[in-house]
Amino acid sequence: MGFLDSLLGASERRFARLVIEGLRQAGELRAIRYEKARFRLLIDDKPLPLSRFYADYRAAARTGRDAVIRRAVHSWGLEAPKPAFALDRLLPAVWARSLVDMAALREEHNVLTCPWPHRILGEHLAIVLVLGAASDAQPMRSDELKACGLDVASAWEQAYSNLRQRPPPSIQFSKDGVYRLETDDAVAAAQGFLVDRRLGRISPDNFLLAAPRAELAFVVDANEPAAVQALAQQARSAFDAPQSLTGYVFRQTQGKWRCWLPERGHPAYKPLKLLQMESQARDYAQQKRLLDELGRKADNPLCLASFSALEDEQTGEPRSFTVWPEGLEILLPQTDEVLFFQPNAAGDAGEVIARGSWEQVQRAAGDLMERLELYPPRYLVRDFPNQLRLQTMRAP
Repeated sequence: MGFLDSLLGASERRFARLVIEGLRQAGELRAIRYEKARFRLLIDDKPLPLSRFYADYRAAARTGRDAVIRRAVHSWGLEAPKPAFALDRLLPAVWARSLVDMAALREEHNVLTCPWPHRILGEHLAIVLVLGAASDAQPMRSDELKACGLDVASAWEQAYSNLRQRPPPSIQFSKDGVYRLETDDAVAAAQGFLVDRRLGRISPDNFLLAAPRAELAFVVDANEPAAVQALAQQARSAFDAPQSLTGYVFRQTQGKWRCWLPERGHPAYKPLKLLQMESQARDYAQQKRLLDELGRKADNPLCLASFSALEDEQTGEPRSFTVWPEGLEILLPQTDEVLFFQPNAAGDAGEVIARGSWEQVQRAAGDLMERLELYPPRYLVRDFPNQLRLQTMRAP
């Protein structure tokens, strides 16, 4: 490797070679061609773009670069070989829940059963079992655990025990009241959520945790407005980095983690709401791409409404919204507001004739909405609300 490569992490050509090596180790036997001009690999004329993975590789710490290669291989539909099983390397890892749900959708016949043992955490996250602490370690399947002589219950117990025995994260306390928990690998979020840790004078019920990345978490006292505002700023910056985990903030109440936002008027409300919405938008966009792909493969295209955002003209409050069109069977995301759209007679235009908060829509038309077994949640609607129902909502 040349001097410039050593500074940058890898040249594009070298990075392509690393991905090719990963594909070969995962069992890809066909000819693989590197197309320099478009920075991609071609296998039987099917492209594997490399730009996004290369950017993640360049941004990753040295200990996280192998994980980026594995993720590139996995994107091709191949599983990079798992490291040799060792009981003391089994760990719980915190993932975005949407990734677990997408894995379930990819299962044969689209049976909504996740291939990995997992536990839901704070509604928007999931815990899976992995070998090692790499940022992209692949979860263990039940059959793999069984082949190693472990039932699922014993595997969870062993993984939690291994996590508690790991060195604690580096903890830095800033003058603005934020505790920064950071590790060289992908266990800071897991340790923050799953290992009891007393920080300063924060009582368990006031313990706020943001985990924008698997290797980085922030903790503050919910009763310290300035600290919560600083948390919002630091979490915002961290969430913008590659391989972000979640934009939600969580509060531990009665031993359970729940999604949390401060009251309206709190100085951190708007930035935390925006960060939460960005996390939702990412999850819905990933879900939409997968559902579109599955619908095309089944020759049964699905119509999915988009998750969008706006700023309320009167209050300045950020709000998510979706559009419920008349005369169309569609899957709606769960948003702050729903806009009801009526096309004109020609079908080439139309107008929004009513709008309502999610709570209002549920009261007025909840019987027209069938919640599907999806995360993030979506609702199948076939019929449009009549005028009597729409009158209970506000004009556009």
